[in-house]
Amino acid sequence: MDRDAKRPVWPADRISAISGIMTIASFLGIGWLPDLTAPLALFAMALGIVTLLAFAAGNDLRTYGTHVLPLRWGTLERAQDGSTWLTDPVAACPWCPKDRPGVMHVERSPSGPQWVCANSPNHHDGFDGTQLPTLPTDKSEVS
Repeated sequence: MDRDAKRPVWPADRISAISGIMTIASFLGIGWLPDLTAPLALFAMALGIVTLLAFAAGNDLRTYGTHVLPLRWGTLERAQDGSTWLTDPVAACPWCPKDRPGVMHVERSPSGPQWVCANSPNHHDGFDGTQLPTLPTDKSEVS
């Protein structure tokens, strides 16, 4: 089990601050221009959804240390030093035959994040981010 790709992203506290500012701005912006109420309402709703997703990601990072992004965009992980990394965890599928090995990626599901085999979606297992190797604290080790 390892990561296919990893790169640092903003710390969770900056993400939380930006999401809070976007929420306040979306509520204040609706009343200023009555001609543009409908477009601003749509913009505010979209901004609210993005804010909720950013809040959920920040909450998961603080609580669990990982957050799986939708549509297989990767996994946000928090390192020991508090930095946040966008990674793509991969593992060998234990159910695939040795002559046709499968690679498992992490995906979101209603029951929580799961390892899912690329060869057979029936091969899946629960994901526990604490089982992954520790992330580097030196940004020069980025792959």
